[in-house]
Amino acid sequence: MTGDDNPARREAIANQLICCEMGLEAAHDGWIGWLWDFCKAKKRLPSAIEAQHLKTETINRDRKLRELLDAKVVEPKQVEGFQTLGSSLGPATTRKVINAIEARRKRLADRVFAWADGSMKEAAE
Repeated sequence: MTGDDNPARREAIANQLICCEMGLEAAHDGWIGWLWDFCKAKKRLPSAIEAQHLKTETINRDRKLRELLDAKVVEPKQVEGFQTLGSSLGPATTRKVINAIEARRKRLADRVFAWADGSMKEAAE
């Protein structure tokens, strides 16, 4: 495995890349998870067009999750973009997914906010 293929190295790169103005915007607007995933995969920040796509993906995913939560039981094939191991998603499973997404967003946003406050600026440079 080369250094570029090492998952831990890619995560470290993504953690550094999100500590910037775009990361602050993403943290405030809720698309920080998509930004981090992009940075991990591409080892760079997205262009303006790519960033807009990430924002749109976040809006769409959040809308789909709200639809899942409003439905009592939804067959996975009815919700594009979501895969499950079970035969259906119920409200409890959907709530767990939403909670996991929100917890991840908070962890990533906390990293960016710490950088913005100056406590991590040296580490990101």
